[in-house]
Amino acid sequence: MRFCFTPLLALLLAGVTHAATIHVDAAHTGCPGSGTPSDPFCTVQAAIDAAVSGDTILVAPGTYIENLSIQAKSLTIRSTGGPESTVIDGNRVFTTVQFAAGANSRLEGFTITGGGATIGGGIYCLISSPVIVGNTITGNVGAFGGGIYVSPGSAPQIESNTISTNNSAYGGGIDCRGAATILGNVVFDNFSSQGGGFHIGGESPVLVNNTVTDNVASSSYGAALHVSAGTPLLVNDILWGNGFGSEVVVTSGAATIAYCDVRGGYAGSGNFDADPLFIDAPSRDYRLTCGSPCRDTGASPGIPLPAFDHSGSDLRSIGPLDVGADEVGIFWSLIGAPVAGGPPVHFELRGADSHPAPALAEVLSSLGDGSSSGGLLVPGSGGRRIGLDSSPLLSTWLGLPPVLRQAGPIQCSGATTFPISIPASAPIGLTVYAAGLSWDLSSGNVVSLSETESIVLQ
Repeated sequence: MRFCFTPLLALLLAGVTHAATIHVDAAHTGCPGSGTPSDPFCTVQAAIDAAVSGDTILVAPGTYIENLSIQAKSLTIRSTGGPESTVIDGNRVFTTVQFAAGANSRLEGFTITGGGATIGGGIYCLISSPVIVGNTITGNVGAFGGGIYVSPGSAPQIESNTISTNNSAYGGGIDCRGAATILGNVVFDNFSSQGGGFHIGGESPVLVNNTVTDNVASSSYGAALHVSAGTPLLVNDILWGNGFGSEVVVTSGAATIAYCDVRGGYAGSGNFDADPLFIDAPSRDYRLTCGSPCRDTGASPGIPLPAFDHSGSDLRSIGPLDVGADEVGIFWSLIGAPVAGGPPVHFELRGADSHPAPALAEVLSSLGDGSSSGGLLVPGSGGRRIGLDSSPLLSTWLGLPPVLRQAGPIQCSGATTFPISIPASAPIGLTVYAAGLSWDLSSGNVVSLSETESIVLQ
């Protein structure tokens, strides 16, 4: 078949555009910049103004004193250094970040602070449905929604954020009047007259696997949650240790709450009233200890969940769900240097109580059964993963006893170790990856701790 390049086809191709990547760096001295890697914009708003839907804006670490307005654009706005080093400060002038007029963008990896507005101190979703993920939203003030305000007609996804120390009259953390999906957030130390953590004022938002604690509602209208309208659904949430009065108050509308840990109890399937046993609540470490009653007591919420929990270290896709934003951690580490033909090293498994913040931490469940969905990945093998209990490659290359799954659950205290002998016949130069930690068998050196090289379960 002949291919004819006609003027009409040329005209059509001329209209094709490709998404651009735009760069921002507050440290750049050649302001205002043009958005290239060598000549980045100096402000985030300049990049937003220059961008078109589909573009990605990469923001270098720094503090940006700005009030961002994203209008009718679908952009990805992402920090390159994470919220610890990349701050957008509204300077108490207005809302720090506003999405409006159908701005269905993605905001990821920032500290959002310094907002001061009547509606939405930190973030205001006005008839927009952005994805707000992996941010720290703190130190904002708004009469309606200290941290975030969601307007009617908005349906944002608010996922894996830390929302703390915000202040409002309605909803210290979030005031939601729309159909938001609120997943895996840790909401604490917020203050409000009504709804220390959340105020729900309409539509049918869904709140799943959030930890809501140490918030205050001064009027006793819902220490954790006040529902004044709408029909929210809560599944697998921790509502515990908030003040004053009851954790949940419904003055109008109706709340469906299931498989939640609610201080004082609440009617609903699977709900319970028990201290969640955080690792260190006074230090604001709200991860669960291994003996927590929230362990394995959650239920499938019927919506997709993020692959990892709030801390980013534990997979939600393995075993029963926990209640709250963080899964109980079973961590592994390697003791010794694996060298072909060398002395055995030890693969050590620890529960969260005995290993609360390991430097080389990942979940036990990342190591699977020899299928394509888990195990030790062998690069250059077409995606083959070596399982810990069934793969014939295991005994040939690693010498691990095929008993890990049969050995039963790892206890919450102490450690379980398995010897690993690397046979001299192992291929020289082979690199084995195990959930983020990789080592080179020819040298015995740890060659990577990069999250991007860790196993991603299918």
